[in-house]
Amino acid sequence: MRKQFYIGVLLLSLVPALRAQLIGSRIINFDGFVVNNSVGLRFTVSRGQACTGYNVYHSLDSLNFSPIYQYAGICGSTTKDEQFSYTHSNPIPNQVNYYQVELIPSDKSRILRVFVTETPRVLVLPFPNPAKDILNIRISNTSNLKLYAFVFSPFGAPEKQFTIDAQLDVITFDIQSLPSGLHAIILTDGNQVFSTKFLKE
Repeated sequence: MRKQFYIGVLLLSLVPALRAQLIGSRIINFDGFVVNNSVGLRFTVSRGQACTGYNVYHSLDSLNFSPIYQYAGICGSTTKDEQFSYTHSNPIPNQVNYYQVELIPSDKSRILRVFVTETPRVLVLPFPNPAKDILNIRISNTSNLKLYAFVFSPFGAPEKQFTIDAQLDVITFDIQSLPSGLHAIILTDGNQVFSTKFLKE
């Protein structure tokens, strides 16, 4: 029994290394998203030997890459996975942009494909509409944003205030205390303002 226990512990300790071997890179969970005409990149470096920095590359054809960011510091941990992020502030709009991350000295991620629209529009959809007790709001084209929501009466008087984590696709509000009628919701991230309306039964 004790021998099996030690074997199990050994296998668990090897999981990150085995995972890196299976996918061919220690760079895992590499993804991107468009926010306000920029591209946010996130990736995780699985635990293992520390690297001496990383580079972020950009391409428009997935073949010819140019460096857009260089991190000249120690990265990675021998005891845990570590997450990193970078924002590309000037991607080429209205076409596919390609990204790749390289751990120094020699470990490259898969190639990430991100289509960048010139002005991504935040979509705010309340449902059901009309609503009685619970109102859901679907928010799209936002990532890693904290939004502030303000509910106004049909006469423009403020009624409720919420803080929203826009990483979630659907936000649920309790509207039982609101009077019947048409209400407006104003959403803002501090820079942009979005609005929608719903009918309380």
